[in-house]
Amino acid sequence: PVAKSAAGGRRVMLLGVPAAATAESVQELLDLLGDVQECLLLAQECPLPHGAAGQRAALVTMADSKQASRIAEFSGHLLVEKGTTPLIVLRIAGDDLPAHASNYLHVAGLPQADPEDFVSRMFGQFGMREFLILHTPEGETFYTRVALVRLADVERAALAIKWFDGRLVAGAAHPLKVRFAVRSIEAPAAARLGAVLLGGGGGGGGA
Repeated sequence: PVAKSAAGGRRVMLLGVPAAATAESVQELLDLLGDVQECLLLAQECPLPHGAAGQRAALVTMADSKQASRIAEFSGHLLVEKGTTPLIVLRIAGDDLPAHASNYLHVAGLPQADPEDFVSRMFGQFGMREFLILHTPEGETFYTRVALVRLADVERAALAIKWFDGRLVAGAAHPLKVRFAVRSIEAPAAARLGAVLLGGGGGGGGA
């Protein structure tokens, strides 16, 4: 597992970014509050679980955790160019994470057509290191196509959960279910995941 910081990390997620906004306009706003290292507008391919239609989200990395905390304090008070409603700021603190949190995610509800491409494009935005597509036997669960995804760190994994969990993907019968990967053997599917996490599996693709 990846060590968790009780103080929180350098990244924040901004919800409610206008569709017409650019990464540059978002960064220009946040530069007033700190040193922005990276600002990425997330791809919009399925309905948002948060906010209204026509809005996007941005993943922002600040120079240090204190600056990220400062940005979070302004949640509900920041208005980006071409926006009409204030931005909502999400930040992951160590105390927000469950004991089993790590940089591994279990993703269920993938589209049936080319799930590898979907995982690569969508989770690549969050610093994905590698992934493995797992096929659950028909009848065992509604979520017959799942993936094990390894991200760069637990903070990115936690933000990915907030962004993707509950979103309905084109070509999928059910909304995405995204959570920290199970490491204990609780059911046949969990047992297979545990084997992969502990080095007993292989295959799949990566980015």
